[in-house]
Amino acid sequence: MDEAQVAEAERRRDIIARLEAAGRFDSATVEAAAAEFGASKRQFNRYRKSLRDTGALTCLLPRGRSGGRGRVRLDPRVEEVITEVRLEFSRHRKEAKNHHAFAEIRNRCVRRGLIPPSHNTLRSRFAGVPARERVGLKYGKKVARERYEHLRGNPARIAHRKTPETTFPLERIQIDHTLVDVVCASVFDREHVGRPWITIALDECTRAILAFVLTWEYPNASTVAQCMTRVMTPKDEWLERVGVPLPCALISARCDAGSHSAMFSASSKIIPWLGKPVWWILHPR
Repeated sequence: MDEAQVAEAERRRDIIARLEAAGRFDSATVEAAAAEFGASKRQFNRYRKSLRDTGALTCLLPRGRSGGRGRVRLDPRVEEVITEVRLEFSRHRKEAKNHHAFAEIRNRCVRRGLIPPSHNTLRSRFAGVPARERVGLKYGKKVARERYEHLRGNPARIAHRKTPETTFPLERIQIDHTLVDVVCASVFDREHVGRPWITIALDECTRAILAFVLTWEYPNASTVAQCMTRVMTPKDEWLERVGVPLPCALISARCDAGSHSAMFSASSKIIPWLGKPVWWILHPR
């Protein structure tokens, strides 16, 4: 020990000696002594015990950290076994549970003459691997990229694919489906029947609802055809009855990607007078 360490150890010994001589070990007195000592109350009591057991000044010196939380303190050979088994299970035994991998790690450590790590250590090692890396090892980089990366596109292509703005009513309508937030019950036994589906045709310019279809069936080409038919058929009598005038001059219809396009194309075949599957023109009435 150098002179500074000796002086620090003697200072700490004097603090402990004064506390022991006073004979007061209540919580407030011990905490005050620990603050002067430069350690927490728990650490201070450990230093007191070490001094009683050994009587050496060296036990009062500040102790360096052995690794710290988050740092690797295992034998590098054990770390290699953990990494080896983790990669093997991720690539070739995708459906195996973590406890199977833990058992394999312990077996390999024993066969190689190494001390097996504890269960908590193995669990923290596996949990410390980023979720994207785990998914990439199991299912491939493409799946990991699609699951954890934001979709990025070419700005020029995005601008080109942007839906054209509408300038007048009924220039373009959109059709979509959703479950109604109503749970229906049977009129006979009051048993739960389910939630109906509603298909709505919406005018993009005015946001007016042009037609809707309420059905128990899952959205399909038939419901889309019914909704399109109700949009284009005359509503003069009904509009006069409710007192809402609405011109009918449909210029075009657009469907989005996915299953809607298939239903839209199929519905055009159900209605024989539509002509083309996606685009059609109606002259104003």
